[in-house]
Formats: sequence, C-alpha cells, structure tokens
Amino acid sequence: MQPDASRPTPAALPYSQLPPAYHRWKWQVLLAYAGFYLFIYMGRFNLWPTAPLVKHDLGIDHQTLGWINALLLWGFMAGDLVHGRLGEMYGLRLWVMLGAIFTTVCNWIASFSFSVMSLAIPWFFNGFVNAACWSPGISLLAQWWPRRERGRALGTVGMAAGGAMLVMWLVTGWVGQQFGWRAAFRYDYRRAWGPVFYVGTRPAGRRWAAGVH
Repeated sequence: MQPDASRPTPAALPYSQLPPAYHRWKWQVLLAYAGFYLFIYMGRFNLWPTAPLVKHDLGIDHQTLGWINALLLWGFMAGDLVHGRLGEMYGLRLWVMLGAIFTTVCNWIASFSFSVMSLAIPWFFNGFVNAACWSPGISLLAQWWPRRERGRALGTVGMAAGGAMLVMWLVTGWVGQQFGWRAAFRYDYRRAWGPVFYVGTRPAGRRWAAGVH
C-alpha cells in the first residue's frame, strides 16, 4: 500500500521535546529487557554447572561434553545471523518472547536425554532459538534510545548479562545438586518471563513522532 501523498507527513520532534511518557517508556523497555536477560542464561549455559552430573549419568567423557557445549555456541552463532532480520519482519518483542518459549522447549527435550546424540541435537537447536532473545532485543532498545544515550542502555544490558552468569551458576548449581541435572533443565521460568517481557514492553497504543534526533 502506497502512502497517501495528500496527507502531510508529521514532522519529527527533537529528542528534547518528546513528552515525558516517551521517556518513561524507554526506561520501562530497558529495565524490562535487562530484567528478562538476567535469567536467560539459566536456559543457555545451564549445562556448565551440571556437567559433572551429566557425565556421570550418561557416561559421557569430558571431551565429548565439550563438543556438545560447542554445538550450543554454533547454534547461537547461526541464530544471530537470522533472528535480527526475522525480528524486524515479524516483531521484535514477539521474537524475543518466542526465543524464551522455544528455549524452554529445547531444555525440556534435552532433559530426557539418554545418549550423546539425544543431548547434542536439542542443545544445538537450543543455542539457535536462544539467540532470538539477543539481537531483536538490542534492536528494540536502539529504537527507544537515541545515539546520545545508547551507551547507557547497552551498559545496563551488559550489567544484566554479567549478573545473569552469576544467577545461572548459583541457581542452576543448587537445583542440580538438590534435584538432579534433569531438574535444572526443566524449571520453566523462561516460559513465564517471555510473555511478561512482551506485555511489559507494549506502549499501550501510545504514538510518538518517528525519527528521534
């Protein structure tokens, strides 16, 4: 559909003149994504602290388990190649939410593993779908935060990513020790956090002029 040439395009507001509601929502989007990301590693790197339990249960040697972990990273790399563009096509918030949900699915499938291949295959796809939680999220932040303040936003997300590693080691390690490695793949907070992020970053129909500068 072509734009109506008879209607004048509204002029973009300078960043300093945007309404207070815009600035509240840019912070809500940032904090919602940072809070969401604080827990995402419990579905990506949870094989690390549970590795001794997995090795003992499935009879996997250290080198083979290292290759399985590498498959996760290869999957994540492949996902990064496509998820940014797919998020732009179908909705950035939706794509982050789907990444969280399918991460939960892959973790559940991996928790029923009984051999090297039954763990390696879902773990590769886990990396692929989990990548949907990264580049679309960063793209979403770039839409709300202008260049002059983008460093603050990305620094906040970087802090959340560092905290996510600490949360993952503490929580996943404790769950694995208390209930076994399979339980550490099944507590599905991710399925809840994805929709929470999706709803929490919806600006309730508010519209502001495009082209922030």
